[in-house]
Amino acid sequence: MKKKIVWCCGILFAVTLLFSCSVIGNDSPSGNSGSIPSIGELSSDDLAAAANVYKAEGMRLLDVINSKFYNAQGRYVESINTGTGAKSKACDCWPAANTVQALIWGAVNNNKYTSRLTAYIGALSWYVNGPGYGYTHGGKRFFDDNALLASHLMRAWATKARSSVTMNACKIGLYFCWNNKDANWGLPQTEDKLGEGRFYTGPATSQAISFAIHSSVTGGATDRHRAVGFWNRLNDPARGIRTPGNLFKNGSQFINGVWESNSGPVPGATSHMITLGCLLYNETGTADYLNEAKKFADALMEKWYIAGGGFNAKPHMGGVGSVVALCQVAAASGEAKYKNAVKDICDYLMNHGKDNGGYYPTRDMDWTVDRHGKNSPATVDLQSQVSAAAALLCYAYLDIYGHLPPLQ
Repeated sequence: MKKKIVWCCGILFAVTLLFSCSVIGNDSPSGNSGSIPSIGELSSDDLAAAANVYKAEGMRLLDVINSKFYNAQGRYVESINTGTGAKSKACDCWPAANTVQALIWGAVNNNKYTSRLTAYIGALSWYVNGPGYGYTHGGKRFFDDNALLASHLMRAWATKARSSVTMNACKIGLYFCWNNKDANWGLPQTEDKLGEGRFYTGPATSQAISFAIHSSVTGGATDRHRAVGFWNRLNDPARGIRTPGNLFKNGSQFINGVWESNSGPVPGATSHMITLGCLLYNETGTADYLNEAKKFADALMEKWYIAGGGFNAKPHMGGVGSVVALCQVAAASGEAKYKNAVKDICDYLMNHGKDNGGYYPTRDMDWTVDRHGKNSPATVDLQSQVSAAAALLCYAYLDIYGHLPPLQ
């Protein structure tokens, strides 16, 4: 009898939560859902989505972000004062890019976020400065910011915001990078370093991801060739970007006919290569891409993942990128170890990373910090919170459906 009572209560909770999400978010394909579904009409996916703790927490956090970090001009702010609620200036381009990412993962889980995603994409024109995006209005242009923003906009176009506005916004950042690359397909971080032979990994991986997503949707050979071209160059032993341990550095430089790589590997570059390998595998069916992505994922987990202790990286500097990448390889390979690792990271975030105010570790903290039971800092930044929201909502989708949103 006890088991039956618990089961019935669980079903009632799931139905109640599902209905509340539908009413609040108008979350039906037609946008006109209004009837309460009977238990017999609910699919197993419906029940799983309604009761999924990662989805619920990711949505709670994204709702907080949309309420507290959004200003009257339709832009997100860099930070807030947790005591007074005062908002800073509009955020820089990098957190703006990761906000797009968080809104995408929100929208694929619940359609109520789609209108905010499309509105924010339209507001990104504020950052345009000449041929690319500035780090702020009228600010200096960074190639890594432009490429990262473009990659998230391309995913938005491929999933929840298919429009010419989205594609045009994507092309600004993507072709600012593509049109400035050198003969070795390299870019520095900023324009003043052009011509110095620099091959910075950030712009390269993000451009490749954009081209791979677009070719996955359109079947275009040109974009696939560009994505594969970056893949080959990033894996080229002569450039020294890929380490013998299957991790990736921030870049290399071609000086006097010789490649000189920079300091040690970083989780951000490695996670992007995992994502790129999975995208190329999903499009082409070539097993080598997935096998390489799995090597990178295994190395990434060995280096930065701590079982039961989180992930040893900043939220925006490898944290969210690694969660998304591990979700990608889990979906592509079907191997439980990758999904289990992401679940463990998200569990640690929710049980230890969240402070008394409901905020997650700020951008100066790793995802190994224990903030449970502690008061929120006086200032909380947007970058860290959208990173946590995107991570939780990405895993929630994988946990509920067993795959990631199709690119179509």
